[in-house]
Amino acid sequence: MRTSRLAVLALLVPLAACPPAEKDTTPSDTGTTGDTDTDTDADTDADTDADTDSDTDSDSDTDTGTPVGTPITVTGFNSVDVPRGSDYFDLTADGIPPFSYSRHTLTITNDGAVDVVLDTITATATGNGREEEWTVIEYNVSTPTPLDVAGTHVAPGASFSFDIWFVPVESGMRVDDLHIGYDGGSSFDFTITGRGRDALSFFDHGANVFEKVHGDPAADTLSGGAVGDGTGALIYSGNVNEWSDNFSENLVLSRVDASGNLTWSHEWHEAYEQLSPDPGQNAESGGAADSVAADATSVYVAGRRSQDSSNSVFQSLVFSVDAATGAMNWAVGFSPHSTNPPAFAWQSSQAYAVDATLSDRVIVAGTSFDNAEVMLLALSKTDGSLLWARQLDVAAGYNDRGHALAVDASGNAWIAGITNGRGMVARVTGVDGNAPALGFVKKLEMGVGSNVNSIDLDTSGNAYLALDRRGATTQLSVARMDTDGSVAWAKTWDDGNSGDNNNAHVVRTDDAGHVYLGGRVAVATMDTQFGEAFLLSLQQADGAYDWGAMYYTGKGAEELVEDRLKGIVPDANGDLRLLVQHYAVGLNFEHYWGYWYSLMNDPLADLTLGENPGDGSALLVDYVFTVSDETANADLHAVDGAYNGSNVATVFPIDTTSIWQAPPASVTFEDARTRAGYAPDGENALFHLDLY
Repeated sequence: MRTSRLAVLALLVPLAACPPAEKDTTPSDTGTTGDTDTDTDADTDADTDADTDSDTDSDSDTDTGTPVGTPITVTGFNSVDVPRGSDYFDLTADGIPPFSYSRHTLTITNDGAVDVVLDTITATATGNGREEEWTVIEYNVSTPTPLDVAGTHVAPGASFSFDIWFVPVESGMRVDDLHIGYDGGSSFDFTITGRGRDALSFFDHGANVFEKVHGDPAADTLSGGAVGDGTGALIYSGNVNEWSDNFSENLVLSRVDASGNLTWSHEWHEAYEQLSPDPGQNAESGGAADSVAADATSVYVAGRRSQDSSNSVFQSLVFSVDAATGAMNWAVGFSPHSTNPPAFAWQSSQAYAVDATLSDRVIVAGTSFDNAEVMLLALSKTDGSLLWARQLDVAAGYNDRGHALAVDASGNAWIAGITNGRGMVARVTGVDGNAPALGFVKKLEMGVGSNVNSIDLDTSGNAYLALDRRGATTQLSVARMDTDGSVAWAKTWDDGNSGDNNNAHVVRTDDAGHVYLGGRVAVATMDTQFGEAFLLSLQQADGAYDWGAMYYTGKGAEELVEDRLKGIVPDANGDLRLLVQHYAVGLNFEHYWGYWYSLMNDPLADLTLGENPGDGSALLVDYVFTVSDETANADLHAVDGAYNGSNVATVFPIDTTSIWQAPPASVTFEDARTRAGYAPDGENALFHLDLY
């Protein structure tokens, strides 16, 4: 167990030693931007280092300020003298959790015989520091307020106090240059140092180009899926509540161009519920990652549509819009029977996934007959008309659902989801014609309630699976299945991680041999209460580790955000465009931003002692599970007559003239750092990771 340095210092530096200017300094004011709680999760790490260094620089800097004119002195905590050119390391700034704060008072004393006129006091980041880590603020005010000292007079023998606000965003030593300018040309310069706790290091395989938030600050958006259009743009979906409908959820689709500008956004708004169903157990997000697809000109969305207030019997909803403008091309509702609207549960149908690989048609996967069987449709890209409809009954008498879908150019469709409470993968050939045939069905024994959330293919037609492993604990797993149905490899990241905040949501491949897994992760010393967005890069050939990252905003009550990575789009430059479900919780009304950090082998490593936390690769392990062949018992059949001998699969064209509309004015698109909202608050968050 590492000894907390702060615990030792508390015995050595009594509060009673503080001079009057030190009132309300850091011993009673370290926390999370305005509250008094220093931590909101259940971890027991009070600190992670045992260093005893009270100063971190050995500089011999010669530019220490110009001692011209009236002499001044600067003192810090406990009246300690801060000489020109020195490094000031207030011991109460040692070991602050990233995104939490500490506050420290410095005092300028006029040692001369005439007034000192202050011009400026500034803190400037050095090295890999960030400007927001150190801020010069007004002394002893409850709300941190940036300080403007221009023209302030300090009489002979008098003092002027100011505070510095320390919010580390990376672990280790954080150093700024502090400059005091006075008397129109004189200066007093030194460095200020604090230490960020834990072992967080900025993501070292790329840089984030932009970070945008899209939604209504007073309403909820849950993220669905995302696709690219070949221009570097990101087109993304979500389920929204209380945008235009205060009763039920609506579905939204938007486009952000390569530069991070919102070019269009439209909301599907009609009476009752319209959304993309989530494949998880508890409607955790705004639909499956595979619920959106695109070709060179159009975008396609899969979901469900209720036509009465019960919101319990649905048509599968599929629509197409122009990728450049968002204008509606066509929209249809599907039911396994010709009754419109569907009247009984067996006539109900829900679409989870859509694929636009084939030139003349989209393939749609979901469930029909009240979740009893996997639904598979082929719809014309021209107008959404029905080319054929099939049902796949994997386990008779149990629920079967298709949550994920990927089709290769040869007309082979991979459908993945759940059967009888277990993961399921099926391969259907000939979906580019009129007579699709079942290749195989595999059941994945990963635990009760587990399923496959997302699927993607490489150039050889092999499938990559985002494995949604459920139970008392959840795990982040991914697997490759070859075209013959054999598992080439399967991996789990941090299989010793307990809790239920580890979820795989999306998997995507690129043409350079990488496979990317996205989801949510809980890392010790970070936010283990709600979890962080998770991104993992592996080699397609063998699952070997490339790198890993997580997006973190802090774990204090004013910084808590539950983040889930829902969309990954590799672009032509080898970069990644990302969609994250961003859900502010607790007392977080204005902290919607964070940083991408590298994964670690040991989050308790002490950076100041030279301990290496590693890059996360040591936590990637093989995952072995049982795969059973269910092909002989499965039945792929036509929908017509399958339920009662007379039901007829039908698509119903939908007039969207009054349905497909612009979002209300309360919906905004802005930089994450300027966002303010009402917790809890869900938003779509957009990123561009420029990979190195």
